[in-house]
Amino acid sequence: MKIVPKILLLLLLAFPLFAEDAPAPTPPPAFPGEKLEEPNLSDDRFFFNLMQMLTTLGLIIALLFFVSYFLRKLLSSRTQQLNVSSDIKILESRAISSKATIHLLEVQGKQITIAESHTGVTLLSTSDVPTETE
Repeated sequence: MKIVPKILLLLLLAFPLFAEDAPAPTPPPAFPGEKLEEPNLSDDRFFFNLMQMLTTLGLIIALLFFVSYFLRKLLSSRTQQLNVSSDIKILESRAISSKATIHLLEVQGKQITIAESHTGVTLLSTSDVPTETE
């Protein structure tokens, strides 16, 4: 949680880099009636705007990857902490399709296999925890 304020501060500090520059004032003509040629800045502005857009898009994509990685780590460590201090332990989970998952649980010395899908949860099997033989 301490990293979130640092990321926000970094983003706020980066925003002035993308600020629009004010157009430079044109100098008055040297002689009355003389026309000055205006430089063609449309190509330069297009390239600058394109680079600004791509940089912003890259930062947003990098931020999304960072947040997803951080959340996965947070959720997996939380599950492991709950397994240590609880009578109900999730030994393994395996997705068998996009909408169905099989879970192997240990509940008070018994192994329970359940299937979870969009229609509900189904008990598949129950057995005693196997003892390890030496």
